[in-house]
Amino acid sequence: GKGGWNLVLTGVAMFSAMLIGEIAFLLASAQLPPNSAWTEALALFPIVSLIVMFRIFPLSGYHAAEHQVVHAIEQDEPLLPDVVRRMPRVHPRCGTNIGVGVSMFLGISQTRWIPWDDVRLLVAVILTLFLWRPIGGFVQQYVTTKPATPKQIQSGIDAANELLLKFESASKRQATPWTRLLNSGVFHVIGGALLAYVIVSLLAMPLGIKFFSL
Repeated sequence: GKGGWNLVLTGVAMFSAMLIGEIAFLLASAQLPPNSAWTEALALFPIVSLIVMFRIFPLSGYHAAEHQVVHAIEQDEPLLPDVVRRMPRVHPRCGTNIGVGVSMFLGISQTRWIPWDDVRLLVAVILTLFLWRPIGGFVQQYVTTKPATPKQIQSGIDAANELLLKFESASKRQATPWTRLLNSGVFHVIGGALLAYVIVSLLAMPLGIKFFSL
């Protein structure tokens, strides 16, 4: 439906933002000597570009409204704009936390700033275990969500009411974990990002350009 295509386009937009950052990284790193430690710092350009996209586009507002609606449902509050608006934007089960945890582990375990492999892996495990939720909450608050507009809150309420109606009509059937994951929209976003990656890769292939080292 329309919502599914919106999620696919979200994936395309996220990849496009990271592509801009990747191009900036390639241009900047070309000015550095080979194997420079600063190359790792420049490799953050795609992430910075993605952060900027979240802050500029309305996606972060809809993301906030989604969290606020979920909080209202979990607290058995009525789905009214004034009620939803006072709910927190950060949710402990948001996929942002998982993304932050994976990024932390991969980033620390592969960094050149710690020269010893065993120490690097140990530091990555310890920091990820203790900090993935606090940092994930911080990223939710200041990056992937922003105060939702009345329109975004109403959109979240309408979507929630539709889902609750479907849930009530199918109350005798218990949704499997796979069904929940499929309905979460994560595959739509990933599919949109992969589609954009394939198109860009095919266009860049005749020029001998390879993005993201994939």
